[in-house]
Amino acid sequence: MKTRIIAMLEEGGFSVADVADELCLDTSGDHDGGGDSDAVLLDGWTADDGNCAVEYPDAKSGLDAARDYVDGGSWGEEPNTTWVTIYVWRETASGKRVDEETHKIPIEPTEPECSDRAGHDWSCDHEVVGGLRENPGVWGDGGGIRWTEFCTRCGCGKHGGNWGQDPTDGEQGLAWVRYVVGEFTDEFDVE
Repeated sequence: MKTRIIAMLEEGGFSVADVADELCLDTSGDHDGGGDSDAVLLDGWTADDGNCAVEYPDAKSGLDAARDYVDGGSWGEEPNTTWVTIYVWRETASGKRVDEETHKIPIEPTEPECSDRAGHDWSCDHEVVGGLRENPGVWGDGGGIRWTEFCTRCGCGKHGGNWGQDPTDGEQGLAWVRYVVGEFTDEFDVE
């Protein structure tokens, strides 16, 4: 689309307003620029984690583009939540970046399969996970909480909280989950 807009502006004799009307482009933003083509804002967003920029022409927001970028990537299998920082921006017809944003997107671990065909039955029974009887398996943790559950069928442990830390930049206060297969099998009769 960028090539078509530039051709319309330079070779077709169209004005910026004509191009915007013809292609239903947003020209409402206050974008500084060095020419009329900086007033034409292209549809969609571009997202990049520092390795590869990908255009998302249907993204309605920078956050949507960042989520699409993460959803479309291969991030490996980790037992804990990890986070990736995604840089997003829009472009004008002349290729100028505008509306630049940064989003930290969590990559959640895949829940391990339960050995029981019925699937996991998560519990926070006080006798198994400890903590206060009124709030079993929950503890204060820095500026937030952490919690523990277990599967009554396979003994898998599930831990989480809202005060995780991204090791790449030190940001704290992030929600996280971690699975530990077989952690509670000795607590009750599970095979």
